[in-house]
Amino acid sequence: MSGEICFARLNTKNKAAAKGSIVKRLLIVILLGAGAWFSYWGIGHFNTNAAYETWFEDRRNSGWLAEYGSLKTRGFPNRLDTTFEGISLADQNSGLFWSTDKFKLFTLVYQPNHVIALWPNQQIVETPHQKSLISAEDLRASIVLDKTQQRAIKRANLVGKGLTIASESTTDLLLSDLRVAVRQVDDVPDTLVVAVQADGVTRRYSDNPQRVAPTIDTLLLELSIKFDQTWDRRALEQQRPQPVKISIRNAMANWGKFEIKLAGELEIDAQGYPTGNLTVRAQNWMEMLAIARKNNRHDQLTLDLLEQGLNLVSHLSDNTQAFDIPLRLADKKMFLGPVPIGTAPKLRLR
Repeated sequence: MSGEICFARLNTKNKAAAKGSIVKRLLIVILLGAGAWFSYWGIGHFNTNAAYETWFEDRRNSGWLAEYGSLKTRGFPNRLDTTFEGISLADQNSGLFWSTDKFKLFTLVYQPNHVIALWPNQQIVETPHQKSLISAEDLRASIVLDKTQQRAIKRANLVGKGLTIASESTTDLLLSDLRVAVRQVDDVPDTLVVAVQADGVTRRYSDNPQRVAPTIDTLLLELSIKFDQTWDRRALEQQRPQPVKISIRNAMANWGKFEIKLAGELEIDAQGYPTGNLTVRAQNWMEMLAIARKNNRHDQLTLDLLEQGLNLVSHLSDNTQAFDIPLRLADKKMFLGPVPIGTAPKLRLR
């Protein structure tokens, strides 16, 4: 009996020693794995900072103004969160300038082609035509790029709340909410599908703060845009792709009882002027004309001609409140039905 007891004790000691050995091996594996991951993150951290520094240096060598006060990357163990402070970029060729106190870019260390961008409450954007101060309660974007060296956009989303675009002109633009979604069409890298929704869109006149234009409750755009080249890193570093064809699947705006919808296709010439035919559906259009007259920002003769033409079309359609009418763009001009209503917009990206 005593021999059996001694054997049982000896067996217990062997099991304890085996468990201790397993724990030690597991601890070694964990330490080696942690060390390997720390090294992997450290390499990613170094490469991220080096890539940004090289990009800024390349821009300066290309004649840009490209400056930042500080660049810091944190986020261990899974992220690479880069913060730029005192950043300014200016492309001398296009005349575009952008600056802000702080700008953040976030990526996952194992998914560097998915970038989250976070803007501060204020930033300055300047073009050859005007300078604008953009303020936002919240403005951020998610961008997924392909894994090639050119980093073409696969899809992107932007969300903004409480935006104000204050320009040097007498009109400021206010948006309560903004959502933009972009995706590349499969196998057609130069074509993007774009969806935009803006809520609470208002114009404010800085020369007369008491005067506020009616608020557009909702503005919707669903477009397919073909460009002359792919939206990739060259779009920022060299020149912006230019639209050559726009398919408007749905464009809608409503404010008060007035609602307007657009659909159709446009071809864009080398100068940026669109040509094509759109169908306009207007609901309670007389209210919109009354607003235009009240604002005193439009030529009254043009509004008189437009009202006469719309009256004619509405009576022909047997519906004085809603009707469809063609909007034609040709020879740098716009025609609503037979009535010329102004110069066609120039669609060029700087």
